[in-house]
Amino acid sequence: MFTKEILISNPEEAKKFVDIANKYQDMTINLKNGDYLIDGHSIMGLLSLDLTQTTELVTDKEPTEEFMKDMAQFMVEK
Repeated sequence: MFTKEILISNPEEAKKFVDIANKYQDMTINLKNGDYLIDGHSIMGLLSLDLTQTTELVTDKEPTEEFMKDMAQFMVEK
């Protein structure tokens, strides 16, 4: 399992995130925001989250280098 804080701050970024997530259909990609856990492949689920806060990206397995490059634009460095 892999987790990382991400920030998706508007609907355009949400669509871009889902488009990227859909490249990885073989991977479970969830987004956790407060008490909510949604499928990262779902634009409707993603848009239901509070986009003013960071969200936790959770995958079922260790991500590939390609996945990390694709998602880097959303990742929050602490």
